[in-house]
Amino acid sequence: MKRGNPDLPLSNRNICSRQIRHKRDVSCQKSGLGRIFESESATGNFDWSTILELVLVFLGGMIAGITGLVLDNHRRRNELRTNHLESIKDLCLTPIYQALTRLATEYDLVESKYEATLLGEMLQGRHQWWKVFSFQDKSDKALYHDLANHFKDLPSILKKTEDCISSMTPLYFQRVLNLEIDIHQALKKNFQSASFFKELSTDEKQAYQNLTDEEKRRASFQILSISVSKSAEEKLDAISEIKRFITSNEKVEVLKKIATAFSNSNNAKEVANLRLKIDGQISECLNALAEAKLFTKLKGKCKYL
Repeated sequence: MKRGNPDLPLSNRNICSRQIRHKRDVSCQKSGLGRIFESESATGNFDWSTILELVLVFLGGMIAGITGLVLDNHRRRNELRTNHLESIKDLCLTPIYQALTRLATEYDLVESKYEATLLGEMLQGRHQWWKVFSFQDKSDKALYHDLANHFKDLPSILKKTEDCISSMTPLYFQRVLNLEIDIHQALKKNFQSASFFKELSTDEKQAYQNLTDEEKRRASFQILSISVSKSAEEKLDAISEIKRFITSNEKVEVLKKIATAFSNSNNAKEVANLRLKIDGQISECLNALAEAKLFTKLKGKCKYL
């Protein structure tokens, strides 16, 4: 059977056949697949290497696009976490650290703050700041609650420090006041009836008798400081303060001996013990805050990320 229209002459049928093949080739080229018929198109032999090449190019483009999206999303998430960490440091960790550093000085024995009348008024009055002390009030409240999502141990250390401050501060102030009253009363008594009398030598007793009432009054707080000092430096500072208004070495030495005698009293031991516990807890908290401020990567998840 012959192909084509039998009514057409043979030359016309050949022309039609060539036109049909030409249209087919042009159509394939426009669709991007013309190269399949680059050789032997009339015989139907396909160039499979070219097909594979096109597929690989297509897949490569898809992979590159997807990779770009993933990397961009990862970069955005890292940027968000970095910004969130910096906000926690600036608005939460740093303000708490600064507030706690200032608070630590409240327990330093400074005469202007620890005068007996002032301590009594503070313990009995309305300004009992330790009852309402809160780290949350020193920082951004939302970020403070968010700390538990990113710092495993820090929230419990902060809570432990708050509890220590609220429970031990009034005890500490009360013991300091009791010790201060004991020293005042002992120095006002006839030295022979004072509890420290037996600790003094004959020369020291004479030096004590030569002390004026004003010298005793001014020395009383320094005696307290020496009796509960937690370091040699604190003790030397108190002795230097005594020497500012007492020039007699004999008087200074007898006051130092009296301070040593008071250091063995129950009130002095309780003051020293309470101060050691408070300072220890504050130091632990400051160290934990300082460590958290050194973080460069934010751990955990929260609603802000």
